[in-house]
Amino acid sequence: MTIEILLDKTIYNNRLNLMKVKYGTNQKLSPKEANSIVYRMFGDMHVISQGHELYKKLFAIKKLNDKGFEAVYIFPVPENTARERAEKYGLKVCKIEYLSDISVPNLSNAAGVKLKFTSPTCFKFERYSVPAFDSYVFWSSVLASWYSCKQHQPLLNASQLITLIYPVETKIKQINFKLDTDISFYGFVGSVKMLFDNKAIGDIRLFIYYLLETAAWIGAGKKTAWGMGNVDFQLL
Repeated sequence: MTIEILLDKTIYNNRLNLMKVKYGTNQKLSPKEANSIVYRMFGDMHVISQGHELYKKLFAIKKLNDKGFEAVYIFPVPENTARERAEKYGLKVCKIEYLSDISVPNLSNAAGVKLKFTSPTCFKFERYSVPAFDSYVFWSSVLASWYSCKQHQPLLNASQLITLIYPVETKIKQINFKLDTDISFYGFVGSVKMLFDNKAIGDIRLFIYYLLETAAWIGAGKKTAWGMGNVDFQLL
């Protein structure tokens, strides 16, 4: 497949504007409880209510553990409001970060990336659940999240992406995880090593990096607002 794409300065507008809040808790929360708290904290905001009705991705939960969790917001939340509402629900704001404050590294010498799926991940593809890694399904999921935030067509589609960066090593295992006492979630955890093709240069590689950031910040697959689909990546 030949990749023919005209890229210009608009490539730099393709990075998401995300806010991450690290919360401390006094007790361990289940994925369902963490989701409920975050939704109730901001459920009165129009964009949250509208997004819930339209089934859009509103926020993601990452690194849920005994001491707290991180919530990544896809809409602007004033810092003072975030702190006040956290206190109301018994949470402590430990740290606030913005994706825009993180510098993009030099990508020219990167051979590829290593993805780490740190919480159970399951994709929805067409009408089916996919509790395993598939490159096309992975990129389709990430592109859907990116489009939900940006609302314009991406520079690359999943069919093009699988020719530009491809898996060479996959180490995953399926697990059955409890979201709550009565809710199970079947997915996979593990790692995938991917290498860039020679065609993945310049702005094309930069856009791929933005998509990887999307996955790392707001997750991949189903139930990301419940702490599932957590993804980390490192350049190789």
